[in-house]
Amino acid sequence: MKRILVIAAIILTTNLFGQGMPVPSSINVTEAKYAQDGQDKNAFDVVLQGTEKEINSAWSKFLSDKYDFKLKSKSTTTSGEELMSSSWSDKRFAIESGAIKDASGTHIRLWVFFGPDIIMNSTAYPTEAANVKAIMKDFAKAYYIGVYNEELADQSKIVTSQGKEVTGLAEDKVKTEKAISKAEAAIVKAEKKKVKYQGKIQSYESKIVSLDGDIQKTKKSIENKKSDIKQTSGEMAKESEKYESVEAAQKKIKEKIAAIERL
Repeated sequence: MKRILVIAAIILTTNLFGQGMPVPSSINVTEAKYAQDGQDKNAFDVVLQGTEKEINSAWSKFLSDKYDFKLKSKSTTTSGEELMSSSWSDKRFAIESGAIKDASGTHIRLWVFFGPDIIMNSTAYPTEAANVKAIMKDFAKAYYIGVYNEELADQSKIVTSQGKEVTGLAEDKVKTEKAISKAEAAIVKAEKKKVKYQGKIQSYESKIVSLDGDIQKTKKSIENKKSDIKQTSGEMAKESEKYESVEAAQKKIKEKIAAIERL
């Protein structure tokens, strides 16, 4: 029962993860003027799905890992000064970016400065602007891949756990089947014993009937013998009387003979 509850929880969790972040149909990096430090300044913008903190953290890590930038990152903002990367520009530059959430998603909005009042834009710096757009698109792809890899890792843990549970259930099934087979064998054995004992019971019952008959015959025989003994006793009494009468007659004859001899 416990394993069944665990598997039910795993299935529920799997369904929840299956409803995770949807795959975007496209990744578009746009360019427009947005307010920064109280002024509208040209910025590059890409919309992602996630929280401001998660996306800003991923953005800051992406820049630090891939371009070795030394950055200052707070909860929803990232900035850096005196940066150099040929993938961006052959000039030194500074960046300011923020993670901003609205109805469409969470934006990474990036301002790139070549000086206090020199801001990157596609008109003045077409090559650098194209590079930044490609970099931001690369980040968006990396961000989504990272999110899906985390989901995949979670799913892998679930699959591993579920696999163990299924293996455990299979082992339990084998044990149960063995127990059932053993119990069934015991039933067959008991049934055979039952038949054997039933046969013995029938045999003993037949013997009992036979013995009852013998007992009745013996009792009748005893009664007959008792009757014979009674009859014999009566005859013996008669014969004894006859014997005593003969003995008395013999005695009288012997007395007569003795009397004659005394003459």
